[in-house]
Amino acid sequence: MIEVVLPPEVSARCRQYATECMAMHKASGTYREGLAKDGDFIGKVGEAAFGQTYGLEVDYSMRPAGDKGIDFTVIVADTFPREHVIDVKTAVNANHLMRPVVCKYPQPYYVQAKYRGECRVALLGWYPEWAMPLQPVKTFKFGIANHVVRSEELMDFESLERHLGLRRA
Repeated sequence: MIEVVLPPEVSARCRQYATECMAMHKASGTYREGLAKDGDFIGKVGEAAFGQTYGLEVDYSMRPAGDKGIDFTVIVADTFPREHVIDVKTAVNANHLMRPVVCKYPQPYYVQAKYRGECRVALLGWYPEWAMPLQPVKTFKFGIANHVVRSEELMDFESLERHLGLRRA
């Protein structure tokens, strides 16, 4: 696990992004009622924590159709594919890493983050997409069936760092 404290200006930028995101979704008719309070903010704070940890740039662009799970793309020479996409999943109660059984945009790597407050995030671990279909299925809120991995079963960041050549900033 990696504990991250974000500078207040990064948290403020995430809050601004979430406010703009909500306005965009309401104006375009893509707003989904019933999602977690502050979901866009919490998600962006998790991305910012991962980005800060590895010196990766956070994408704050507005996308009415969502980011398709593409939070970060890491280029690794001498691999196929060269581009490795990371999807950061952030939750207040991060007991499980969840990926819907029917997933439109599965990504090669999932990172689980736990939101601990305005500027604090715990990066709990990661899990590869190829292993998600092997995990148990549970149905939580909204009746969506998800493959779930308990947070204790996530892989450590040292293995992701070796695999993708990531270095802590």
